[in-house]
Amino acid sequence: MPAPPPARSAGWTGCAIRLVSTLTVLERAAGTHVPDKATMRAVYQRMRGLDDGLPPIDKTRIMLPALWK
Repeated sequence: MPAPPPARSAGWTGCAIRLVSTLTVLERAAGTHVPDKATMRAVYQRMRGLDDGLPPIDKTRIMLPALWK
């Protein structure tokens, strides 16, 4: 059995794993990494082919104007 990680009091800062949904990643990319809605539709369609948990794009917030400021 492996040794436990060092204690924080010994200077170990720790680490974290964060689970983020595909939809969250795409929402945060809107208007920054994905420059326009046409590109987002294309990316979303490709991602839907890989992630069977993604709802249809019209059932999401991805095309809301607030995400594209």
